Amino acid sequence: MPSPDMLHDIAPGKMTYASSVYEDASGPEYVIDGNDNSLFHSKQEERPWWMIDLGSERVIYHIMILSRQDRWAGRLQDLEIRLGSSKQTTGDFSSYGLLYLFKGPYRQEDGYLMYTFIHGVKGRYLSLQMVKGQLDFLQLNTVKVIALRN
Repeated sequence: MPSPDMLHDIAPGKMTYASSVYEDASGPEYVIDGNDNSLFHSKQEERPWWMIDLGSERVIYHIMILSRQDRWAGRLQDLEIRLGSSKQTTGDFSSYGLLYLFKGPYRQEDGYLMYTFIHGVKGRYLSLQMVKGQLDFLQLNTVKVIALRN
């Protein structure tokens, strides 16, 4: 793994997508705005998702996810974290490699969920999708994608 001074969060300013946005809630771009208090909130639906286009294939060493920090934090569960090389906005991320399945439920005291890849994982599109198979909301405060500096 590279030394920490060679790594940084590459997510800010990148294009983000989502299955939906709940009424007047904040859109998918708020997940990468650098503010842990802002919130992306999907509509209630089956398999809600959030995705980021990193702009080019990158080698990722850490993915950090912060869910909402209130009484609804436990909604985050059965979350698939996938990485791929082609843009998918239909919600079918089966062509992406599965990096992790967070069973949850998330608890506020969990803070950031952190996934580390010692040798790095390569891809351009990172997706987060709830896969419980029932109607639910996807709510995220922050996602950080830590990769090599260019």
